[in-house]
Amino acid sequence: MGQAHTIILVDDHQAVAEAVAMRFEAAGFRVAERLDSAKGLIGAVQKRKPDVVLLDVSMPGPDPFEAVERVKNASPGTKVLFFSAFTNDRYIDRALASGADGYLTKGEPFDKIVKGIEQALAGKPYWSPDAAERVSKVQGQPPVSRLSTLTPREAEVLRYLAQGMNCDELARHLGLSRKTVEKHQYHLRDKLRIYSPGELTLFAVREGLIAP
Repeated sequence: MGQAHTIILVDDHQAVAEAVAMRFEAAGFRVAERLDSAKGLIGAVQKRKPDVVLLDVSMPGPDPFEAVERVKNASPGTKVLFFSAFTNDRYIDRALASGADGYLTKGEPFDKIVKGIEQALAGKPYWSPDAAERVSKVQGQPPVSRLSTLTPREAEVLRYLAQGMNCDELARHLGLSRKTVEKHQYHLRDKLRIYSPGELTLFAVREGLIAP
């Protein structure tokens, strides 16, 4: 790898951060600093000028998604990637909007994580497979999560379906014809690429659309 690339690792789970840092060091990177929130990140970036910042998506303190632009301003050459166990669509949307250089998932093989970082360092954003499959790309439009492709009515139908309503009940509740409800149901399932009722409910719970 030549001269070791430097990393600032931001993760509030100390045991996880320590283990991950050791693996990065063994892979030839140099972990310049470990932080448990984005609170002191900009100062650390200004001081260290790291090649990479790895940010968890859910931590106490300042919003990690809002930190991306400030990191880029403080050190334009630094690549910023999110590094998380979560791949919720709402996180994907915020990561896309933030201008981050990628989204890594903690569950993928470590050699893939290393390759993803190296790809980002080479100027090509890297999205792990779990994150990438949640992104909808339409020619001429910016990429967004699958959830963001739903119309307000489709999102409303999704919430009710996930709570166990059938098409007849939903049609009466919304004052729509069964045919219209079925059309919305078809479109939202096609956009989300989710076809079983159980998976639809799990999706709605995970995305915070209904209570668990």
